[in-house]
Amino acid sequence: MKNFLFLGLLCIGLLSSCKDDDTPNQNTLPEATQSGKNTGGALVDNNIWVAKIESPDLNPGGNNTKYEFVNNTYQLQIVLRQVNDTSNRIVINISDSNEITSKTYSVTACRYENQSQVFDVGIGNNDGILNITKFDKDNNIISGSFSFTANNINGNNSKVTITEGRFDKKFIN
Repeated sequence: MKNFLFLGLLCIGLLSSCKDDDTPNQNTLPEATQSGKNTGGALVDNNIWVAKIESPDLNPGGNNTKYEFVNNTYQLQIVLRQVNDTSNRIVINISDSNEITSKTYSVTACRYENQSQVFDVGIGNNDGILNITKFDKDNNIISGSFSFTANNINGNNSKVTITEGRFDKKFIN
């Protein structure tokens, strides 16, 4: 009977210590969700890159995804970051005289920054693709996918190719 009681308590202890791990796996891209989970990632030159800073903040250069109407233009900025400063991030900007909606945009303002280099779509004749699959202004949720090729801004002819990008963000306005 003591062994049975001990085994029962051991099982209860083990089961109660189990918990769901909501930490994203850094070896896989985040799921393509549409619920405002503040996730994002992409393949950067075929290497998995996952945003680690998920919560929006109000600091300049922060992890903000913003949607605003400025100078008669609707502007959207999506920021995905890996560290607490601006040295490793993906930034996508679009603007439109019409309201932003769920559709595919050709984008000329995309940037990838790592600790030592900055790559920009505007350097050279590259375009990016931003496919917005959900744009919910009532709940401030934007989700979708992206890809682009960008050149090093220092003119050293190096490029970075971003593919299979995805995001599911809450935005501020």
